[in-house]
Amino acid sequence: MKARVVYSILNGLGVKSGHLLDVGCGTGNHLREFRLLGFSVEGLDSSIEMLRLARAKLPNVVLHKARMEWMRLGLGFDVITLLSRTLLFVKNYFWLKVVLKRLFNHLNPDGVLIMDLDIHDLTFSPELSSSNYFHEGKIEGSLMEDYELNKGKILWSANLSIKEGSELIRTVDNQEYLLINVHKLMILMRDVGFRVKIYDVNGVETTNHKQALIFACIK
Repeated sequence: MKARVVYSILNGLGVKSGHLLDVGCGTGNHLREFRLLGFSVEGLDSSIEMLRLARAKLPNVVLHKARMEWMRLGLGFDVITLLSRTLLFVKNYFWLKVVLKRLFNHLNPDGVLIMDLDIHDLTFSPELSSSNYFHEGKIEGSLMEDYELNKGKILWSANLSIKEGSELIRTVDNQEYLLINVHKLMILMRDVGFRVKIYDVNGVETTNHKQALIFACIK
């Protein structure tokens, strides 16, 4: 669904096809969707394991192993995407500006950078912590998410338990995210040279920043 919202935003900006790079491509799910929507796609991720899984799904797609802070591909793209909290992995605002400059330099003239930001300074609260139970057919389980704030960093942990018949699988994930100030982010994007439009999660342009946001940054 997210890829189609991004596609709708791009269409509104006059971009209906072209060369797309998904930064933080993970296992390649977004790449697969964007390719079905008509884009020529490439992916970038810092995880060997994620890229291995992506190559299994997309054997003919070029995938790059690199951190977004250091990416230097020698290529220009019509669209670059950073989705699913990829941007939040930067350490601080210095590195955030470095990343934005790298992305700007990898865009063709009039190229578009699309970034989503579901958690930021205007949406974060420890009350985001939750516990959810699900039951579908023979599969049941629970997902517990916990959020804490410490010195400008969001500490996120997830505990997933899945039971199918007599088999029980438990996984734990912990991440540290930068709590980004939306106003500072917009200043950095404009300092780098971007023109910025802001949308809600449905792809509707908005001035209400107290919600999950999608940024379209135009070179």
